[in-house]
Amino acid sequence: MEVIGIDEIALKKGHRDFVVVISAYINETLHVIDLLGDRTKASVQEFFLSIPKRLRRTVQSVCSDLYQGFIGAAKAVFGKRVRICADRFHVATRKRGQAG
Repeated sequence: MEVIGIDEIALKKGHRDFVVVISAYINETLHVIDLLGDRTKASVQEFFLSIPKRLRRTVQSVCSDLYQGFIGAAKAVFGKRVRICADRFHVATRKRGQAG
């Protein structure tokens, strides 16, 4: 489990009820590995800590949007040994917003 992806989706368009989707590439196939009921740093951190240590050691990157709760949870659990990267959709969206 080298790369973990994390993103949230609104249950209904325009609402603030979120489900957090956590996915990972395992043997070159994308798998949804969990759904979280909220997007708090504490919930995401708890999920990361629930991953068995032998699997946590295989994680090389965590990719997410630019939400600080996700980034903070990844840094708290994995430290500096794991690369934190922003997904390209959110980077492009932010870049377009700055251009206008």
